[in-house]
Amino acid sequence: MPKGPRFDGPLAKPIRIRTRSVTLLTDTDKHREEIEAHNRQEFSRAASEAIEKLSLLLEFYKVDPQLELGTKMSILVLAMAKDFVPGFRLKNLDFEPEKGRKRRWDAIKYSELLADIEDLKRERERSDSECCKIITTSPRYRDRWGSYNKRTLENRLIDARDQSKNLMARFLSVPDLELRKLALNALIESFAITKNQN
Repeated sequence: MPKGPRFDGPLAKPIRIRTRSVTLLTDTDKHREEIEAHNRQEFSRAASEAIEKLSLLLEFYKVDPQLELGTKMSILVLAMAKDFVPGFRLKNLDFEPEKGRKRRWDAIKYSELLADIEDLKRERERSDSECCKIITTSPRYRDRWGSYNKRTLENRLIDARDQSKNLMARFLSVPDLELRKLALNALIESFAITKNQN
């Protein structure tokens, strides 16, 4: 079962009812009628509460309150179906990932790697290999790079410097030294983990 959105407030709380049932001690016509009346009242109260919550659900799914009731309900049903029924979800085939291992690296991930490496090199003169070892073992980088090994990050660093895979790499290779320094500062300020933790 697919996970849907997280609701809060009244939409997160179930509607509570207390129904009664006939027992050997209460199995008389009079008691049966009382129990049925009580249960009808509980279900009626539950239905009223559900109708009250419906407006909150429409609001949660941002359904325009100016629309006619039938249209509002249709939009709500489709929005909820998209959240809970895989057959209602959109899948853009133009952005289908390649077969095989999932690609988790994009320009942002490459920029984060490059920024962390360059930030470490600013602290002290280090090789790429030393920096990759540090970010895979240091608690400071654990959340970002702890699931990678040194060799993987060394290979990814090559990709991070590839201008076709990382737009930021283009800025770091401009001929003008001052522009290159500005680009490096911007990269570190925007993507380095230590800067973003401050």
